[in-house]
Amino acid sequence: RRCLSAVSQERAELYKRPVQDPVVKPEDVNTAQEWAFRSGWRSVWSAAIRSETIASGWSSGVAIVVRKFLGIRYPEGGEASSVLVPGKAIACIIEGANKGGLLAIGGYCHTGGGAEANTYIHSAIARCVARHEQPFCIAADWNEDSSNLISSGFIDSIGAVVFAPDPAIGSCVTFGIEGVERISTIDYFLVSSSIAMVFSQATADTLADIPTHYPVNTGYSLGKGASLCHDTIRKGKANPVTPI
Repeated sequence: RRCLSAVSQERAELYKRPVQDPVVKPEDVNTAQEWAFRSGWRSVWSAAIRSETIASGWSSGVAIVVRKFLGIRYPEGGEASSVLVPGKAIACIIEGANKGGLLAIGGYCHTGGGAEANTYIHSAIARCVARHEQPFCIAADWNEDSSNLISSGFIDSIGAVVFAPDPAIGSCVTFGIEGVERISTIDYFLVSSSIAMVFSQATADTLADIPTHYPVNTGYSLGKGASLCHDTIRKGKANPVTPI
């Protein structure tokens, strides 16, 4: 699957990929982790949660997958502390990217309701950031434009800078009445202001074969020709949870 695609051989890159809405059920998380590891990735997961409004009965779920040659550990507090909000926000520390590690957070917010509907998710993320001294990179389907988050005060409260793709391209394309195209930018990164200057402009992969949402990526230089790349991806079809 695309969310666990191979590392490019053209450049020296270290990959971290938050995966939104993988719909991996609680009983399948261990199998998903094993599958990811065999595919070259270490990972942390928060399983999908029950939903009465979705035909399948399951909604959301988030994960962070990191190339195996990088270190990865749970945040302060151990394994349980990695799940900030069940099915909605997950965190880990990536080692080998910078001194002290990089706090990585992946999230998937509710559709509709704006910042108010997702305040509890924002608060959980803010508490996690406050508990750690590491610089951070948060990748999420925020389900709202960054201007709304800025107005809410959330971004300033955690000392972050927004890295989003060109709004003319957006990250989500839907079609309304009579096939009218609607472009929105709801998938983007929040990066520690202390390291924002070394990050590259976020871009949307418009050639990806994932419907509705484009994968969005950014990266920063580690020196000596290497870079750390972050790619936030929303699933297209259900990801397999058995070895392939």
